[in-house]
Amino acid sequence: NISSIYHKQRQKSAINLLQANKNDVILEAGCGNGKTALKLARKSKRVFAVDIAKGGIYKNTKEVS
Repeated sequence: NISSIYHKQRQKSAINLLQANKNDVILEAGCGNGKTALKLARKSKRVFAVDIAKGGIYKNTKEVS
């Protein structure tokens, strides 16, 4: 759907704009489901992802381990 296409493009633009490298430590506040944090983790030294809602990021914690 159009919403998911828009979100993916927005996420891609944000990651490209950030230009993360292997020495960066990143804080993503308001990370939602954590998918952007997971992508940033592949490009950086460490990512701290937080969100006020517990459920979304909890689903993706297994992918990090």
